[in-house]
Amino acid sequence: MRAFVELSCRSTGSSALSSSGTIRCDNGQRANVRLSAKGGGLTAGKTDIRDGQGSFSKVSSINELFGSYGSASAGAAAGKAASATALTKGHVHLALSGTGKGVELGLALGRFTITRK
Repeated sequence: MRAFVELSCRSTGSSALSSSGTIRCDNGQRANVRLSAKGGGLTAGKTDIRDGQGSFSKVSSINELFGSYGSASAGAAAGKAASATALTKGHVHLALSGTGKGVELGLALGRFTITRK
């Protein structure tokens, strides 16, 4: 089964983020989710990411997608923002990307968690 997540978020320059989104699977399963991230790294500025999207590796059940992922990300923005993040949780991989507005420069490494609403 293939699964995708849609999200929007606002970063205030700290290494913590809280957001919400929807996971949709190609077999019809769907879940509204909370997304949270805590990390280290150097970040600065503010960014609004809209129309964020993510693609998971193949899984057998939507339940495999919930939990904490290790993450690494990099971003630079002035005016229009772009973000890309690679996440892993065991055999499950998630690639996130999005565009928006803001000013930011940073590198963050940390934990990204997906829970049901």
